[in-house]
Amino acid sequence: MKRFCWFVAILVAVAIPKYSFAGGPTITQVDVIDETELHIFGTDLLKNGVSEVYLSADNSSTLQSLQLQSVAATRVVAWLPVGLISGEYRLDVVAGNGSGNRASELITIGASGSDGAVGPPGPQGPQGSIGPQGLPGAVGPTGSVGPMGPVGQEGSQGASGVQGIPGVPGTAGPSGPAGPQGSTGPVGPTGPQGSTGLVGPAGAQGAAGVTAKYAKVATVALSGGDYDSPLTAMANVSAGDNWCGAPAANNTCLIQIMPGTWNLGDVSTSSLVMRSFVHVTGSGAGVTVLNGSGDALGPGVVTFPTGVSQAALRNVTVHHVGGSSQAYAIASNPFGGAQAALLQDVEAIADGATGLTYGIRLSGSPVLNNVVARATGGGGAFGALLNGADFSVFNSRFYGAQGTVQTAGLYVVGNGAVFNSYAEGRDGGAGSLWGVLAETNTSGAVIDIVNTRIYSRNVSGGAAAIQPTGNGLVRIQGSFLEGIGSPAIAAFVSGNTEFTNSLIYAGGTGIGIALQVGFDKVVKVHGTRLVGATNVVHANGSGVQVMLNHSALIGGNNATFNGASITCAGTVDESLNFMTSGCP
Repeated sequence: MKRFCWFVAILVAVAIPKYSFAGGPTITQVDVIDETELHIFGTDLLKNGVSEVYLSADNSSTLQSLQLQSVAATRVVAWLPVGLISGEYRLDVVAGNGSGNRASELITIGASGSDGAVGPPGPQGPQGSIGPQGLPGAVGPTGSVGPMGPVGQEGSQGASGVQGIPGVPGTAGPSGPAGPQGSTGPVGPTGPQGSTGLVGPAGAQGAAGVTAKYAKVATVALSGGDYDSPLTAMANVSAGDNWCGAPAANNTCLIQIMPGTWNLGDVSTSSLVMRSFVHVTGSGAGVTVLNGSGDALGPGVVTFPTGVSQAALRNVTVHHVGGSSQAYAIASNPFGGAQAALLQDVEAIADGATGLTYGIRLSGSPVLNNVVARATGGGGAFGALLNGADFSVFNSRFYGAQGTVQTAGLYVVGNGAVFNSYAEGRDGGAGSLWGVLAETNTSGAVIDIVNTRIYSRNVSGGAAAIQPTGNGLVRIQGSFLEGIGSPAIAAFVSGNTEFTNSLIYAGGTGIGIALQVGFDKVVKVHGTRLVGATNVVHANGSGVQVMLNHSALIGGNNATFNGASITCAGTVDESLNFMTSGCP
């Protein structure tokens, strides 16, 4: 990595006596290396051991202890303080036998001088040996044509040529006399039909026809539909009007909601509760809007109860407008039950709560396709929380913002996969903030995140683009992770994790770490580019294992590890220099 020098230190011996004591160390020479190390040469430096090295400004009683890097018989290496200014200092080396014996030296640290003039050129060296013969030259131009040779003997007669083209016919002779008139021929075919005449006046309007009514379909509209509320249509599926009968695998029902906005009311009493084998479809997100409000720890504006299966919600916007301590737009109730929900082309929005705010909060085996989920404000703001044995996400976008305690674009727990999606956590303040929080709650659980862009942006606090955690395995492939914050960690790993063919970037102000690993976990990185403002890889703990394979480490310190095991294979730094297996 590059090292920038802010000043170069020069030691100047001062004509004062060195202070030394019998049985103690003696200083013979002092050097400063770069701007960070102080090399002290002397005799008997290990005779009684060296316990302290002090540095103090001249005529000052304030001693500054220097951190020792190494101690040998004739040399002691200590770290210089950062930002040390030029000036005169007294150096004290104290014996380590408890006697207080010390050796002192007065030194001057100053700025480096300008470069000296260039010296004269050296003498010319001996002539080298003759080099190998060069390649043949290019072929020269063609010479001029020589004189014509003598005429040869006459050859034999050739074969006859092909017959020529016939000549132009002569002019026609005079016409003969007219013959007798022939008999009358047959009648010719009928000619084409003439154009259509003018249209006559319109007739009287007929009676109105019967409005079409499809079986197993109920229409909800502000006017002209079967019902004017989605709640009424759901309540009459198999009761009251009984427009569909008992929903089943061979009797699927459809509620079709036309354009408009429906204010369903308090979610504790007026939630749209989904039923198995009943599909609800609107006229498009932003075209059909279902609003709800009120405080209830469980139901949302739309609720999937325990045991529901083959229930689908499509082409709508669902919005919890807040005004409560809990705000869920789409939710499982109770959470953690066995629900099988399908959301497709759906927008889920929750905001304005003082406690937990979720755009989507589903358990079981939910499937999300082309979904947008947003949550803003409250103590915890989560675009979506999916907790289940087999969740699936495709082509979806998740946003969490302004949670005072926790903020995440997407929080997934259990076992499942996310494909071709986007997740962002933003503006979490001093609280915890993630783009994605991925938790494998059992040792056999696996969460796959493929071709997904994950961001955390927190200008006033810490941020992690992703945190894999738990006892299972999180696999991240072909994805882009960016953490921007103060501090910023792109991947904060506290669970077994594999990164493949991805880009991991940490920036912002202060600390920027591309990959931080702890908690005795195993992390494998394949074909991945890691960029950190201050640290690329930082690992803590004797049980931590980090394996970097054919990857690139770019930015701050390449790899720091406090008792962790880090291995590099085919891995390069920002200058494309291959790193040793120990990843220095």
